[in-house]
Amino acid sequence: MRYTGRIDWQLNKNIRAELVKRYVDVSKLSIFTAKGIVEIRGELNFIMHSGEDLSSLTEKLKILESVLMTVPYVKHIVWRLSNWQRVGNKWLPTKEYEKKLEDTQT
Repeated sequence: MRYTGRIDWQLNKNIRAELVKRYVDVSKLSIFTAKGIVEIRGELNFIMHSGEDLSSLTEKLKILESVLMTVPYVKHIVWRLSNWQRVGNKWLPTKEYEKKLEDTQT
């Protein structure tokens, strides 16, 4: 099958659906796709349940990343997040976001 812009459009739709299924607030995210390369920009926030801590959020993010890579036609995901950063194969919150998380738990 020849790769078309329609596939990119469908990828955006499928990525957004997977994010919503995994309790991600997509209102502050933008998703762009070109030839199977997905770029996710903005602030990634999970709709949290009480008692969730930083380690559970980083685990959710790792799972989310692996699930998104299984979406058909996804070749690569570029993350440009304002509140999370990838260091090696670990996800870490930015200092500001970590403080915000700590404030919400107290």
